[in-house]
Amino acid sequence: KRPGRCDRCNERLSIRKDDHPVTVRRRLAVDRAEVAPLLRFYQQRKLLHYVNGAGRIERAFERLLRLYRRQGWAG
Repeated sequence: KRPGRCDRCNERLSIRKDDHPVTVRRRLAVDRAEVAPLLRFYQQRKLLHYVNGAGRIERAFERLLRLYRRQGWAG
């Protein structure tokens, strides 16, 4: 391994301006600030639901279907 080089092809690594850690942190902070009012809006109306999407896609889909059925959104 060589710092600043690709482990596979040994090409020089570069970081785009918009992928710089400071830029990403700033973008995430702005996104959180802009999304927060929407989350509150839907939470207050009991319209926001969380579904665990971790793991196998089939399991995540099952969890989503259970939510749909509990809410009466699916037959």
